[in-house]
Amino acid sequence: MQIEKSGCPEQYVGRQPILDAGGRLVAYELLFRNSSQNDARITDGVISTMAVIGASLGELGLGDVLNGKDCFLNCPDEFFYSPALKLLPPERFVLEVMETSALGPELHCVCNRLREEGFRIALDDVTAYTPDVERMLSAVDIVKVDWKYTVPSERAALCRVFKQAGVLVLAEKVEVWQDFHLALDAGASLFQGYYFSRPEVLSSKAIPPTVGAVLEIMQMLLEDAPYRHVAAALLRIPALLAQLLRLAASGATPSRRTSRFESVDDALLLVGNDRLMQWCALLLYLSHLPDGDDPLAHMATQRAIIMERYIVFHHPKNPRLQRRAHLAGALSLLHVAYQCEAEMFWRGLWLDQEIRDAVLAERGPIGDALMFVRRCEHGDLSHYASPVQAEL
Repeated sequence: MQIEKSGCPEQYVGRQPILDAGGRLVAYELLFRNSSQNDARITDGVISTMAVIGASLGELGLGDVLNGKDCFLNCPDEFFYSPALKLLPPERFVLEVMETSALGPELHCVCNRLREEGFRIALDDVTAYTPDVERMLSAVDIVKVDWKYTVPSERAALCRVFKQAGVLVLAEKVEVWQDFHLALDAGASLFQGYYFSRPEVLSSKAIPPTVGAVLEIMQMLLEDAPYRHVAAALLRIPALLAQLLRLAASGATPSRRTSRFESVDDALLLVGNDRLMQWCALLLYLSHLPDGDDPLAHMATQRAIIMERYIVFHHPKNPRLQRRAHLAGALSLLHVAYQCEAEMFWRGLWLDQEIRDAVLAERGPIGDALMFVRRCEHGDLSHYASPVQAEL
């Protein structure tokens, strides 16, 4: 059986490196992009920031985007009050107060509250030491000095006063070798600009779940449905399940990153109801989600059921293996929807190696179950004994 899913939209994110004084990569700034062209047409700052979060966490995968580095993110004023902040792992993110922001007491207060939660705050596009900037220094960790638009004779004094206030200085828009060395001599600790690298554009196919599926999960969360019921529902929605796995991986603690997920329960417990609710809300906020049923999702659900029953028949006393088989079946077709090679798709999912080996190489008992279900789809059961067929 051959299934094709065409017309999947692309999602784009710009990524520009940030380096330290020794030239080591320490972070990336993630930037809104709405095409493969390295520019942005921004009509709504909040939607643009939400789009960067959605693409990075749900489609590209934060691990692949950041490669273990920190993330700088442009944040309009309204975003500092958004519940979508709950989606972000605070220890990985530096939230940038934009040059258009009103640097008043309210923003000062919310920035300090977010710092208490583990976020770092950067003041973006600073060109002079104004009273507003001075008042904000006690609420930020980093000041980004716009090297291109500062007065050359004032740069050293500007960096010095920020360092004396206890904040790091990041020289941005560093475009030539001379800019870098002048910024280094002036006391900047971090550097960003075309001299090092222009932003690169990352892209991924966007496979949104249907609006009905998202609303179903949200309703279950509102009703405090048991985890097992939510997990069972997610297994019927492969696109949302893949996003959950990426979201869970983005928020895993270093100790938790030593082991991969064995079941949807692992990911769901790590994400929690609140973050999953915020993720569903983000999907509804950003996307024109499809209304109809997804035949690929139905086929994946059938695979999951058959593979689990196959394992039940052959390994009746191994419920752990049965759960793994169900998860493998639920995700086994999703690379088709993304129109990419299975190896590339599964590389971005933080799953147990046994599950990955089964789907990519039909290895192990779960691989046997997948081989069986594929033969079922092609009507070829000649290799299997009749009791197995009867059971399934």
